[in-house]
Amino acid sequence: MPQKRIISKRQIAALFYVFAALDAATFILNFNWFFPPSFMLMVERPFYLMVILFIFSLPLSGYLFVQQKKIAVYFYYIHFPIRLITGFFSFSFVLEIDSSQLGVGAVYTNLVYLFLFLECLRLLATVYLHRQLRKPSISEKLPGEDILDL
Repeated sequence: MPQKRIISKRQIAALFYVFAALDAATFILNFNWFFPPSFMLMVERPFYLMVILFIFSLPLSGYLFVQQKKIAVYFYYIHFPIRLITGFFSFSFVLEIDSSQLGVGAVYTNLVYLFLFLECLRLLATVYLHRQLRKPSISEKLPGEDILDL
């Protein structure tokens, strides 16, 4: 007998909205990659083309998370290695709060490790969410399950 969901639909929706907000923050902070001189670098190197495609896909990913579409989870699976390669972490908006104090020396290095850790936690939360989406809801009746079976 398949297991039922552990978390409610409301909690799943909240996770989708949090992930959408993180994608929106990542897009807004890295929007400057669209403008020269980085555009000229994109023509010369394929890495920059990958970065531009990644940044273009962030609004789409955020929109799909807001719409609570299962494909948004797959988008994040594709984004995860690109986030690690480029350093466009979901939680890097913390550096924008007061970058004059945070962006130097050992503090910055520790923050990068923290962002890597938080990005891995987001991946684990995404995998957990994906697994929960494949299970029937707590309130849904499974096929062959009698309502009187307790």
